[in-house]
Amino acid sequence: MKPSTCKITHLYHSSFYLQTAHHLFIFDYVLPSSDSDSSLDLTSKNIHQLASNRNVFVFVSHHHSDHFSPVIFEWKNEINNIHYVLSSDINQTFDDSNTHSMDPGEQLKINDVLIKTFDSTDAGVSFYIEADQLSFFHSGDLNWWHWDDFSKEKQEQEALEYKNVIEKVKKEHINIAFVPVDPRLGNAFFWAGKYFFEEVKPDLLIPMHFHDNFSITKAFSDVMGLSSKTIASIGSRGEKIFFDKDQK
Repeated sequence: MKPSTCKITHLYHSSFYLQTAHHLFIFDYVLPSSDSDSSLDLTSKNIHQLASNRNVFVFVSHHHSDHFSPVIFEWKNEINNIHYVLSSDINQTFDDSNTHSMDPGEQLKINDVLIKTFDSTDAGVSFYIEADQLSFFHSGDLNWWHWDDFSKEKQEQEALEYKNVIEKVKKEHINIAFVPVDPRLGNAFFWAGKYFFEEVKPDLLIPMHFHDNFSITKAFSDVMGLSSKTIASIGSRGEKIFFDKDQK
């Protein structure tokens, strides 16, 4: 795989892994409670196979159980070239130079991988990463949380908080962005993704945070009216997306 290309695999909800020329990035690894396809489980053995001499980076945006599973720490027992980059709200203590805790607004450089953290509109952080001539943004729980049972004032506050974070994020050029399209928000499910795309202008936006409601990704794609090279539509767990910056 050449630099500036990336293969993305959807695991579940907000969990993906990305294979670039020199790195394997794993985001918010969690499996469904009733897992019908154990072939998508990540273990030390298949991470070795997926990495294939790549460095392994495991990112966790916050402590919520739909984004964080402690099973990830079992991998370090058999994988030497693994780094954990965790939101500071995750209460784990390791005497380990390969485990890094980050607050919003921080920056970290690990070899040739640049990591910046941005705020969330819920818990933890959102991540911006540069590596192998590519840039990625994983929103975590950074979302436009427009709940119907919120007061009008609370809804306006949520909108302002989201837009304030995006104002900072859009200073970065992002090739691939992972943004929530949460079906629980009803008619507002697409607001965060649409606003993110229009303001930040990533080359590819990949919807997430929908558990197993894959139809919402098609609904988002329909709302946006753009090709699958720009707005991904995910039909099942394990779906793969290939990105080449030179052919965007």
